[in-house]
Amino acid sequence: MRSAGTRDVSKRHARGLPVQSPREPVSEIEAWCHRAGLRLTDTRREVLDVLRAHQGPMSAYELIRVLSVRRRRKVSPTPVYRALDALRDHGLIARIASRNAFLARQSPAACDAALIYLCLQCGSAREVRDPTVARRVAIDATQLHFHVAREIHEVEGVCGDCTDAAAVKPSAGTPPSAPGGSR
Repeated sequence: MRSAGTRDVSKRHARGLPVQSPREPVSEIEAWCHRAGLRLTDTRREVLDVLRAHQGPMSAYELIRVLSVRRRRKVSPTPVYRALDALRDHGLIARIASRNAFLARQSPAACDAALIYLCLQCGSAREVRDPTVARRVAIDATQLHFHVAREIHEVEGVCGDCTDAAAVKPSAGTPPSAPGGSR
């Protein structure tokens, strides 16, 4: 069974679903990796390419399946997990804990606090960097004498496109609710 976040990009485009906001061009990512001292191996590059093309979080198993199809041979999980770890450690991807999946970050500079909005209906994910969240976490961590290793904030709900689609096409057999609700 596939989760909502596993739909492929072509189905999203065909259904008119939103495409993740633009990301930094690959050449800028490569330059950033060089400056940061991250060797962008073929496997790391390919993992990053697949995640950047995908519209929502993707599990490691889904990623391995896609890479196996691309390479026309079975891909071993070990190098994929190593690539995911390296890319995550350098802020190029985020791990979505609630889905045990990974999401390409909009930018390698996006290592500060991020809010990731996950749509429960279409599986899309949008990242928003918010310095006020980072400041609040820093203040709380200082007061608690807590060392923050990594912070990703996940927010689940329904995206605007799915909400709009539901408003246009109400489900059959369900009468609209009366204003103010009924008791």
